[in-house]
Amino acid sequence: MLSLLMVAFGGSLALKAFEERQFADSTILAQQAREADTLSGHARAEMIASRARMEGLLQGGASLETVRRSVGFDAVSERPPPADTWAQLADDDSIRIYAQAENGRWVSGLKTKSTLLPQALDGRSFHLIDAASIPLVSRFETVNFERSTVACSPIATSGIAACVFRPAPLFGLGDLNRLIIYGLLLTAPLLAVFGLVGVIRRVERDKSDAEARIPSRAEVEKNTWAGFEVGGVFGLWRWNPQSQLLTIGPEACALLGANHDGDMTLDEFTSVVNEDSRRRVREALEIAGKNRQVNLTFQGVGRMAGRHFELMGGGDDGSISGALLNVTDRVEAQKASRRAEALARTALDAHPGPFALWDSRKRLTHWNAAFGRAFNLDKDVLHSGASYDLVMAELSKFVRVERPLGDDANAREILLLSDTWIRLVDRRTASDGLITVGLDISNLKRQEAGLQRSERRLRTMVEELQRAKGQAQELAEKYAEAKTRAERASQAKGAFLSNMSHELRTPLNHINGFAEMMANEIYGPLGSDRYKEYAEDIVQAAKHLEEMINDILDMSKFEAGKMRLSATQIDPVDAVDGAVKLARRRAADREVSLIFDPDDDVPEISGDHRAIKQMTFNLITNSIKFTDTGGEIHVSVMHEAPWVVIRVRDTGIGISPEDLPRLAQPFEQVTTPEAKERNVRGTGLGLALTKSFAELHGGRMSIASELGKGTEVSIFLPVGKTAHNNLTAADRSRVTETA
Repeated sequence: MLSLLMVAFGGSLALKAFEERQFADSTILAQQAREADTLSGHARAEMIASRARMEGLLQGGASLETVRRSVGFDAVSERPPPADTWAQLADDDSIRIYAQAENGRWVSGLKTKSTLLPQALDGRSFHLIDAASIPLVSRFETVNFERSTVACSPIATSGIAACVFRPAPLFGLGDLNRLIIYGLLLTAPLLAVFGLVGVIRRVERDKSDAEARIPSRAEVEKNTWAGFEVGGVFGLWRWNPQSQLLTIGPEACALLGANHDGDMTLDEFTSVVNEDSRRRVREALEIAGKNRQVNLTFQGVGRMAGRHFELMGGGDDGSISGALLNVTDRVEAQKASRRAEALARTALDAHPGPFALWDSRKRLTHWNAAFGRAFNLDKDVLHSGASYDLVMAELSKFVRVERPLGDDANAREILLLSDTWIRLVDRRTASDGLITVGLDISNLKRQEAGLQRSERRLRTMVEELQRAKGQAQELAEKYAEAKTRAERASQAKGAFLSNMSHELRTPLNHINGFAEMMANEIYGPLGSDRYKEYAEDIVQAAKHLEEMINDILDMSKFEAGKMRLSATQIDPVDAVDGAVKLARRRAADREVSLIFDPDDDVPEISGDHRAIKQMTFNLITNSIKFTDTGGEIHVSVMHEAPWVVIRVRDTGIGISPEDLPRLAQPFEQVTTPEAKERNVRGTGLGLALTKSFAELHGGRMSIASELGKGTEVSIFLPVGKTAHNNLTAADRSRVTETA
């Protein structure tokens, strides 16, 4: 029986070794395929770069000799390409690349293959081969008893394949290690079996000579508790499912802090177990009669609170017996290890730039999310155990420029295709591993470029000032004249837009009305759901255009001095409530909470109901645009003598301090990256109109904001004053200064 078991065990080890070898071969082939794809992309990029330089020179009228020298061709000639290709194999050593000049003339250049391929490492060899002459799959090939891996990847529309060859011995160092390991695994149980057989034979031989009295069961149990228990760490127990009694030794009793050792009921035993673990301990012991084994961990109570114990054992004679261990140190060590690992992972993820850690074999072990995000690497490439060379090869696909950083061979600056500059540094660790740390230096590069541009502009301005010193007076006069013309043109523009109100709104009303009729299918089905969707899109676009035209026309009226208010004694809460109701649908579509909380003692004011409603609506819609899903917008109306204050506060992205001063100017909008990502449509007139309407009422507008926390805009309207029915730009400025 033992022989059969050992044969089965040896066969299992052999199958496991074969499976590992198959997995290792599959991994090598997959890696080789990715390397071939990377090589194909590199060669194609080099060929396209040569073709682009050749086209640029030909369009500039350069001669064939100039093209040959500038691009680095071995030879250049006039020659049309075959159909549907732009590059082809010329011979065993050269690639022919085609380009066309503006006059339709085709020119071809011969380039040596080695100039299109990177330097091969670790025994690899790179080749450019006719794609039709070789299978485009990863495989093993054996030539002259030498085994190699081959992987090829085609270069699009060229008929050329980029191939990677790499030696792959049939029996390598890894196979020798596996052979030794599995040999040891097979030898160990063999030795154990032989030793066990020897012990059995010796026991049987000595049994016939033994004359010692066979001890009773009580004596055996007593000797067992006394002989094997280790104080403070280890104790023994026995569970009898039939009698439902648990017997614990003296040391187990001391470990748990129980009242007595020996037999005890299940309730007595669970009374020294932590309340959270009692049910689990009871269930484990109750089903032990079926499972014939117990293995669980629990905590103590009372003076043993905080200590962890492991109950383990088994049996086949009607009872279960085993050991009780104090595993507090092990549990605490595991908790400390998990906390340390979590802290390390948190610190790693908190690093703003790319970070990766490689072992002594240059295999990836740890990395943060910024590493994959910065270089656009997916999970197929970025995984535990990935090769450093493979990851860097994939990374190079997204690199536009790479150059060393000073004299440090392990540091370099990289410009990605996304126009992001990364400073990447490799450093060795004490365990002969490797750390790769990156830092985004795009802002620094932009500042350097901006500083250089500023210096050039400054030098140019100094030179221009020196040359134009004698013409300063003439330029000043021309400037004054141009300014006058611009002001007249602006006034004419404002008057024109103000007079074009009817001509702009009438066709837009027709578009909006007919589109709504089509969307609602008043005269019957349109025939396709897409037509209905298009009609609804036209309605939304027309409404947006109408809002923009209304804002522009209102602003032009202000600039032309023709804006008038219909001032009456009104309750400002009613006007604000109308704006809130009008905006609730938009807030609901964005899943933003809109809360209206007016005070009870708000007095009436002299104002234009429509203008106050429009001001509040402009502020609410602005908040909706820049507040994320789940955010809140609070609208309040309160009396702060001598003003009635309408305040709109949101939890949106906020406004930077440098943008605040210009937001209330016409056609000005927030320019932060967060605002640009939202692609918010608008004219930039909402706040400008709100400010103008507030001043027309004799009041003012204020803005307070903090990036990332939200914005609060307040409109102050006077109590007991009559609003200005007609106000020019100059009058409005005086009102603002007075307020």
